[in-house]
Amino acid sequence: MKRSIFCIITMLAITSIILAQNNQYQIITENGKQYYLYTVQKSEGFYSIGKRFEITNDEIIKANPEAALGLKLGQVLKIPVYKSKSESESESISKPSTSVEPTETNLENQDNENKNTIVDEPSQTVLKYNRTKKSSIRIAILMPFSLDAVERDANMDHFVEFYQGCLIAADSLKGLGIDIFIDSYDIGKTTNKLDSILHQAALKKADLLIGPAYSSQVPLIADFAKTNKIKVVVPFTTNIPDLKNNQYLFQIVSPQKELYNKIADKCANQWENKQVLIVRPDSAGIRYDKKDFVKILIPKLRAKNISVKYISETRIAANIDSAAKSNMRETVVVIPTSNKVKLIQLSEHFSRIESNNVSLFGFPEWHNYQIKDLYVKPLYTFSNYNTDFSSTKVISFYQKYNEKFGIPGVQNSPSYTIFGYDICNYFISQWIENGEHFENFLNDEETPLLQMKFLFERVGNGGYLNRGTIFQLYNDEGILDIE
Repeated sequence: MKRSIFCIITMLAITSIILAQNNQYQIITENGKQYYLYTVQKSEGFYSIGKRFEITNDEIIKANPEAALGLKLGQVLKIPVYKSKSESESESISKPSTSVEPTETNLENQDNENKNTIVDEPSQTVLKYNRTKKSSIRIAILMPFSLDAVERDANMDHFVEFYQGCLIAADSLKGLGIDIFIDSYDIGKTTNKLDSILHQAALKKADLLIGPAYSSQVPLIADFAKTNKIKVVVPFTTNIPDLKNNQYLFQIVSPQKELYNKIADKCANQWENKQVLIVRPDSAGIRYDKKDFVKILIPKLRAKNISVKYISETRIAANIDSAAKSNMRETVVVIPTSNKVKLIQLSEHFSRIESNNVSLFGFPEWHNYQIKDLYVKPLYTFSNYNTDFSSTKVISFYQKYNEKFGIPGVQNSPSYTIFGYDICNYFISQWIENGEHFENFLNDEETPLLQMKFLFERVGNGGYLNRGTIFQLYNDEGILDIE
């Protein structure tokens, strides 16, 4: 008994000391929330500050996003002042809840009204849900921020930039009277740390998960999402084997082959009244790796009565000129390869093409090679993204970034900051407008994005794949046209 009393007294004493220490710091109020102002001391890191205030690394970064890049001597941090447990419980009891009720059968294999039951039928049985607007959303961002890393690499900074973009999206949407809660979790690069985080009770309260960055971590998060019926947006990896079996997954970046059908349709629509030449490799040369696209493209062109011919890569410039002069219509030359060596060989001949009414069609990998001669003629290509740093919306975005974080944003293409912004802006908007079953209304209205285009299609009875593509026309000075 004495030992128990001693332990209680000791705990109370420790609590009193912590409270007394915390009362030494200035308190400010921002947006109705109270924060201590704390100055980072010499040799202090996240661990020691977190221990002092009984707060996690993620909570420090949430209040001070710039701290994700590391702590500096003399840096002033905002430390959240937490309410007592009784106050928090009182608020949670009084908080109203909203729900979505199914009305009639019409859509594809969604979970039924009882959230403890998973409907798993081979046929496509679906419930139709009414749109129910939401006034709040809680998002968990699971990324390998690697905050404790002694040496930081570019990828770590990219994930921080992504998170910062999410925060800017949340700020821009809060003006609509929406409560947006964003929790960040540093999950590392392997499954060990992630597994322990997925056992935290707080994560089950999230409405939406965003992550991970690495494909090896996807199965763990996918299983967690399916068990707890929480939607997951996977932003980077293209390798998600569970997509066809898990209706809670949203894949942002599609494998290139998944875009071929959409791109072939756009080509057929764009190239009416033109002739198309497809380059055929020499039998002894390097094999072309984009033949699958050609197989999809040709039937779509012929369905629109567009002339299609094969030409040899030997004497390619002369072959193109001969075909272009014999048919006065504009000519598009499809070169179905992304092999750098082959492209260097072919591009040396492009400047010898005499006809002015000739353009080329290539693939996204071409831009990475920086082969100038690929752009001597107008070049059609496509991509998952396009970053126009001269647009007023993108300029405004970076102004907001500078105001929020006190530093100019990194202007790379693709921009990881804008990537985070686009994803959060899109899915928060969907959640607010259409409720927790927003997947039924994904393509009803287009959400304006800065860098990407989202067009989600369901994969069987499983998750959703983004097949949104941006069709581009380049020359040696940059983009001529974009769709």
